[in-house]
Amino acid sequence: MSEKRMWQTLNRALGPHWHAVRVENALAPGFPDISWASGGKEGLLELKYLPAWPIHPNTPALRGLRKEQEFFLYQRATAGGNVALLIKVGIFSPDWLLFTGHDLLRIVDQVAPPPGRTQLEAWATWRCQGSLKPHAQSLLAALRGEPQPAAKAVS
Repeated sequence: MSEKRMWQTLNRALGPHWHAVRVENALAPGFPDISWASGGKEGLLELKYLPAWPIHPNTPALRGLRKEQEFFLYQRATAGGNVALLIKVGIFSPDWLLFTGHDLLRIVDQVAPPPGRTQLEAWATWRCQGSLKPHAQSLLAALRGEPQPAAKAVS
């Protein structure tokens, strides 16, 4: 699976509930993959696909996030912009993890060591396992910055 296929899955699941365009921007390295709007809010979303979790839960898990992307996400989040990172791990019954605001800043912190699975799962603003479609509304609510239930249960 590629980020292109991840985008297709995401757009099929959220399609009627948001307006989103995939952005290819050679002029601004690190610019996120998607510009979206939903429910009167808008933002930017970076997609990352991981074929599998590392065997050890504390091994750095997030591969493929370039320095330019980390820098853009960090700068935009610290400026108060609505920017997020959505990670999909695996193909069959995948894990989906969304990071926004403070949760996102933990990941793109330029000083801290890269987080492992244990940290990523604990820091996720929103997460689910399996098909994205039944969780479309809760994902959009998280992207819009709406309050989430206290327990970030995997379902």
